[in-house]
Amino acid sequence: MKSFKTYVVAFLVFQFLLFNYNFSNAQSDINQTTKDIFNTGGNLFGINGATVARAFSSNEGNVFGTQLLDTVWREATIKLYKKIGTPGRESDSIAGVPVRYDIYNNDFEIIVNSKRDIRGLNGQNVRYFVLFYGLEKTPRTYLNVAEFKAVEQITGFMELLATGKATLLEQTKLSVTKSTFNAALNTGTKDVRIVKTPNYYYVKNNEIFKLGNTKKKVIEALSDKEPDIKKWLDTNDIKFKNSADLARLFAYYNTL
Repeated sequence: MKSFKTYVVAFLVFQFLLFNYNFSNAQSDINQTTKDIFNTGGNLFGINGATVARAFSSNEGNVFGTQLLDTVWREATIKLYKKIGTPGRESDSIAGVPVRYDIYNNDFEIIVNSKRDIRGLNGQNVRYFVLFYGLEKTPRTYLNVAEFKAVEQITGFMELLATGKATLLEQTKLSVTKSTFNAALNTGTKDVRIVKTPNYYYVKNNEIFKLGNTKKKVIEALSDKEPDIKKWLDTNDIKFKNSADLARLFAYYNTL
């Protein structure tokens, strides 16, 4: 497996080469290679209807929350592990398409021509993906955790928050409270509740570790520079469950 540094450099070069995308005129901006991938199928599968509604049965109650990372269709670029598409024009990238990521099923929903033609792509085929936010198209990158060595079993994708000697990642976890309704006794609730919470991880030497959400645990993770980290924390008021604050801390650590 390539080193994480080599992987990040390759990603930055790839991201720099991406072309602009106009969401309101998607088909005119999708390049020919991406169209070929859709036309030939590859690892894509068809999706009919709302996958979210089918995932959790609520016994005619309501489903509160969502299993999607973002309910909004976002412009995206997807980097695959293997090339797919028309022979001679294969590619390992799908660029300039509206996408939603389903955390629960680890699947991507991709609009091809219209919302009547949605294809699915399993996350196991994806090395990383980039979502673009707002008018300025600010990129947010999500890496497949399979890229790293892990002590415990972890699956899915994590957002890249900081890179360097220690890489900071955030994974959105789902907590699902299913229906407890008992029809015979007419007791319990028919509703299903889905709550999303952030979990933080860090990578050193391509090995990934869970990051604790206390000052003590964070200092332990960065213990090789403990005196500097303690001094920085004395003059910087941060919350250890806040992604922006943690990113600031790791950015500082990576300068030491």
